[in-house]
Amino acid sequence: MPHDAVDQTIKALADPTRRAMLDALREGDGQSLSSLGTAAPSLGKHAVLKHFRILEQAGLVTSRKEGRQRLVFLNPVPVLLLAQRWLDDYGARSARQLTRLKTHLETETLMPSTTSTPTTRTVRAAIIIKATPERVWHALTDPEECRQWYFGTYIRSTFELGTALDYVDDVGVVQIRGTVVEVEVGRLLVHTFNATWSDDVRNDQESLYTWRLELWGADLTQVTIEHSRIPVGSHTDGQVEQGATTLLSSLKTLLETGRPLPVSGS
Repeated sequence: MPHDAVDQTIKALADPTRRAMLDALREGDGQSLSSLGTAAPSLGKHAVLKHFRILEQAGLVTSRKEGRQRLVFLNPVPVLLLAQRWLDDYGARSARQLTRLKTHLETETLMPSTTSTPTTRTVRAAIIIKATPERVWHALTDPEECRQWYFGTYIRSTFELGTALDYVDDVGVVQIRGTVVEVEVGRLLVHTFNATWSDDVRNDQESLYTWRLELWGADLTQVTIEHSRIPVGSHTDGQVEQGATTLLSSLKTLLETGRPLPVSGS
């Protein structure tokens, strides 16, 4: 992670108002700007907009227009890249296990019961890569290049609507099964997602995986992953938490340095 990007992330996180806005998105992602302003009720609309722009420039949030509203989404990738500056892969996995244990114990002890809970959830992550959308698309769809950044698996598909899209390991075992739902060459790839890498996830309900590529500037592409319809509480749910951010970090490293990121598993 370049020093200027590190500085930008740290400065964005240093302000308590911006942290409150991120906390609000953690509780309910995809809020409108007006709703997000309730995290800082003492500030006016223009001040909230200024804080939003700082978070967006740092990559900590993404947004999209829906009708007259702009919806804002939390993006964990810059925080992960910041952590990777000081943590190796083993240390990161150990830290995740400890924080999950802490969250589980504190939730069981302190959180009140609720009358209704969501049945599915969505994981979103985005990153800006110094490469054209065409170059990123090739990395997404070329089997040999894919295996350098997608957890050692290569993609197998004709990328036509309704056809199979699988990720296969080196010995030919399918790790993820899917079907192409929507495709725009160089811009969009949507497929169903059935995890098959172990017996405990094999029978979970299928989810949906979306890749969006947007030209961000000269030779820059914003790559967004949206993993939706994940069954809450399923084995898949427990195993894909860091998948999107790890994939984006690995893809960015490969395309910008020519070397794969040494990661093992999601």
